[in-house]
Amino acid sequence: FKSAFDSPSTPRSVTMRSLVLALALFGVVSSQTAFWSPDPTGVPPQGSTTNPYQQPSSSRLPSQGSTTNGWQPPSTSGSEPRSSTLRPSLSTIPTTPPASNGTVNQCNCGFDDDWFDNWDPSLIWVDVIIVLDTSQAMGSSLEEAKSLITSFVGLMSTDTSAEFYSRIGVIAMSDTVNVVYNLNMTSTDDLDGVQQHKIDKIDVGAAFQAALEMFAEGSKMSSYRENAQQIIYYMTNSAPGANMNGVDDFKTGGGIIVVNDYVLEGDVGDAGLQKLASDNYFFTDLSENYIYSLGVFCEANCFCTPDAHPFNDDDLSPRTRANRGCFHPVNNGIPQQKARETCQKEKASLVSIHDSDKEFFVNSVVSIFGPKKKFWLGLQNDGTQWNWDDKSTDSYSDWDIANGQPNTKGSTLMCAYAQQGTGFNTPWTAANCAMGGVIYMCESPPCSIGYKNCT
Repeated sequence: FKSAFDSPSTPRSVTMRSLVLALALFGVVSSQTAFWSPDPTGVPPQGSTTNPYQQPSSSRLPSQGSTTNGWQPPSTSGSEPRSSTLRPSLSTIPTTPPASNGTVNQCNCGFDDDWFDNWDPSLIWVDVIIVLDTSQAMGSSLEEAKSLITSFVGLMSTDTSAEFYSRIGVIAMSDTVNVVYNLNMTSTDDLDGVQQHKIDKIDVGAAFQAALEMFAEGSKMSSYRENAQQIIYYMTNSAPGANMNGVDDFKTGGGIIVVNDYVLEGDVGDAGLQKLASDNYFFTDLSENYIYSLGVFCEANCFCTPDAHPFNDDDLSPRTRANRGCFHPVNNGIPQQKARETCQKEKASLVSIHDSDKEFFVNSVVSIFGPKKKFWLGLQNDGTQWNWDDKSTDSYSDWDIANGQPNTKGSTLMCAYAQQGTGFNTPWTAANCAMGGVIYMCESPPCSIGYKNCT
């Protein structure tokens, strides 16, 4: 399902395959991560259990705006990710690698008929500071923005005793900073006291500094969570000035800046506000439906911790950071079973590969340790068939057919490793599971809504 706005104001990032290919050429993979270390508590990742947030049939939301400016409904085209279905057993190894057969978005934030497509907004766990422009530049949009905020906060969990909750702060910005809620707005609070001021525009930079101060104060509260995503959400029609110190550091460190520019219909969004926003987080149409903001928070809630490399497929969502998982390579040549056990201690598993895009990505990450490194796959032969650690029955394989692989003669227990060959091919080889000199990579689900047991 596509979960991204197809608004003309939203820039498209480069495709994942192009990015991986470029990185592999330089032998470097950059880790786009957030600030934080893993939390020891959590629940199974999205997709492992069904927890649909169903809308009452008696109160179906009407469609708001055209589909080109909102979240796209499910598509049955071949380019869309397929649901996880059982495929033929690996007992019969194909003679040639089949084409990739679809990928699964581990951070589903899509909508169906302007409602949540099997995800629950109360499971979002982020820290959001909303900067509300109260200048005359907003005009009548101020009341619209206030209503929008109370509407989406009403569907979020703000109870800090719950397992998953979000902390919401509100700064009403005029010629002064007015902190309305210091990361303590609840689903029952309102913004009735926020009034418009007779100034032309706000100081966007001063609002940013006030948000940073609120985050700093929030880190001392008992409700603070070290690995919660930090988001600054501008609702404004004021162009930023030159004093925007610290913005790049905030974004580089993992923070996300969302901007909804309240432009008049037909006008172009402000270039300065577009630069202020994080990549793919500039909008002019979030106000069309309050649940769109929840979709943005859901996507921002998809990331890896700093020691892992995030794998994101922009075709699934350009705003998430790790919709295909988090990967931790280890430059230590040990037996396959020992590698499996080490990954399990990290609440992860030995890497599995079920499509060519992931194979490119994994090899490019391994390449940081040097060219053509052998690395274990989570794939073993029990004497009758090959079995993946993740229990997948996907038929994708990339055996080194030219060299007679998979060769399982002479042993009842064999494991598979991969090694870059000619160009970007990374063929697989069957080998003794106790073989040395083979490094490994652990794979884990990303931090996401309803799941914080990420590594």
